[in-house]
Amino acid sequence: MKTFLVLLLALAIALLSLGVTQPVAADDGKSPGADLAVVSLKAPYVVVPGQSFTVAWTVTNKGTQRAWQGWADELYLSTDPILDASDSLLATHTHDELGEGASYSPSIQVSLPSTSFPLSKSDPPVITPPYFPAVQYLILHTGCGYSEQNTANNIYAVAIKVKTLMAPQSP
Repeated sequence: MKTFLVLLLALAIALLSLGVTQPVAADDGKSPGADLAVVSLKAPYVVVPGQSFTVAWTVTNKGTQRAWQGWADELYLSTDPILDASDSLLATHTHDELGEGASYSPSIQVSLPSTSFPLSKSDPPVITPPYFPAVQYLILHTGCGYSEQNTANNIYAVAIKVKTLMAPQSP
């Protein structure tokens, strides 16, 4: 046992003298140092279906290495702030690379369908006037198609009010 500890200590000293201070992870195909993070998402508070409006966001590489392979930012419309398969894709914006600590801030025009849509995932679409605002969410997902170790900061949601049509009242 004493011989094992002496060998272990000698190995540790040799690694320190080479500058190795922590274990090196095996290559898992993910970029270990890049960390794409959505830091802001801006849109008008009230939007009208069928009319275009501007959406802007900022993504920062909070990691320690360049993000070097292409990826996309995807903008969704949702009835809740959770990204899932029932959300509607509104736009896609692609990128090639981003340096350590660098950011980009695109601004795009989007519009919601002019047809009415459900107020929640369980409601049927409403089709007659008058209009009233319903809370919906814009969700931005960055890093789509990019392999990175930290994806917890890749999604950002903001609430918007959408003028929707109120269902007719029963007599």
